[in-house]
Amino acid sequence: MMETSRKRQLEGEEVISSKKRVTSSGKVQVQVNGKEVNDAEMPTDENLEVRSCPENARLLLIQSLKLFRKGAIYRRMKHYARSYERAEQAVADLEETCATYAAGIAAMDACWTLVCKYQVSITNVLSA
Repeated sequence: MMETSRKRQLEGEEVISSKKRVTSSGKVQVQVNGKEVNDAEMPTDENLEVRSCPENARLLLIQSLKLFRKGAIYRRMKHYARSYERAEQAVADLEETCATYAAGIAAMDACWTLVCKYQVSITNVLSA
């Protein structure tokens, strides 16, 4: 078995807290461009890009995002409309094919009925 060695703390060193303790304490000081920034000043995920912009640019960014979302919804709606039209056309084609096959089956039924009647009449003539 291999033994794992642990570092012993020297008398002059400070105690290093674990990452979990540091993040759960809530009082983390981060340095950004040489300045200390507290948690209240840190940007969040929602406003990361927008927070650093001037107010007009922020509004333009929000408006362009809304327009992009509306455009995406409109494009998806048009896609569904085209899919629906294609499906309707396929149904119409299948109904036409079904009607053609039904007419062919009706014609074959009429022919077989005539052939059977003709055979019965010939058999009756020959047997008499």
